[in-house]
Amino acid sequence: MSKVHLIVSIDGDQPEMLDEVAERLTEAGMKVRERLHEIGVITGSADAEKVKDLSQVQGVTNIEPSRKVSKA
Repeated sequence: MSKVHLIVSIDGDQPEMLDEVAERLTEAGMKVRERLHEIGVITGSADAEKVKDLSQVQGVTNIEPSRKVSKA
């Protein structure tokens, strides 16, 4: 199974739920790396096959693969 690095946005109207959403994502198979409370984002990784399930977690509004940024 291939792992993908993910950026997960949570419902902006309820930023206080970030820790709860992070726990749900962990239960659904994501390895949470960072919890960015200020911007309502959770980063981490999961098997590529789990991304669809993760997107269905309550409180998740968007999930996308992270991208590498290189210096020009």
